[in-house]
Amino acid sequence: MAEYLIFFNDEWVTETTDEGWRQRSRAVRAAVEEMKAAGVFLFTGGLDNEDGPVFHAVPGPDGPLVVDGPYAETKETFGGFAAVDVPDEAAARHWAGRIATACDWPQEVRICQSTPDQRWPDVAAHTTAPRIEGDEYLIFFYDQWVTETDPDGWTRRGHAAWDAVGRTRAAGAYIFAAGLDNEAPVFHVEPGPDGPVFSDGPYAETKELFGGFTAVVARSQEEARQWAGLMATACEWPQEVRVFRKPAQLPTPEADAAAAVREA
Repeated sequence: MAEYLIFFNDEWVTETTDEGWRQRSRAVRAAVEEMKAAGVFLFTGGLDNEDGPVFHAVPGPDGPLVVDGPYAETKETFGGFAAVDVPDEAAARHWAGRIATACDWPQEVRICQSTPDQRWPDVAAHTTAPRIEGDEYLIFFYDQWVTETDPDGWTRRGHAAWDAVGRTRAAGAYIFAAGLDNEAPVFHVEPGPDGPVFSDGPYAETKELFGGFTAVVARSQEEARQWAGLMATACEWPQEVRVFRKPAQLPTPEADAAAAVREA
């Protein structure tokens, strides 16, 4: 099995009517339920890029420096993603097509590097606690922010980063983490009238290449900042943080029913 990230940027989202948004939401929910039923679902989320806080963490000699963002200098804003664990690329393409068709806008697909548990023992050394209640945050970085080091330095960073992931698990804050393999093939998919259309990527027209991320749940912004600082210090390069949209902000079956009653 291999983990793939199916993601989109906000600039790719096409406008529609209120009913169109409800239809898209229903279609996306159905696609996610299909992924869960197939046993390939890992995590999905849309980022709140309008009202949500943005901050970035930079490692420093006296500890991490966490300030208001954004840090990323890109015209395209990372909008959301679905992570799947599938047996091969054909399966990844299938689910990417389902997501693109459900959303009605393009998606880009990249394969993740080996999972932390496979590469480093640090994660397994921490006990996984039940997940806490709170807001979900994405702590991520671009490849261009990664500073060079020697082989021993990469090993040190790897152990420190996955030890930090282990700490989020022990605190009940862990959701999902992965580094993307940006040397592997990239493909993108667009919805079409006769089904999804695939082509070799990348689709994203940005000078900054999305490199990896950790999704956490935190009870406050300060707690999210602490996790971001821990990751920045462990990796020894900056991290940016954005909050996921809350489920209440997304159309739900109950909201659809209420809207139908109002429209009637």
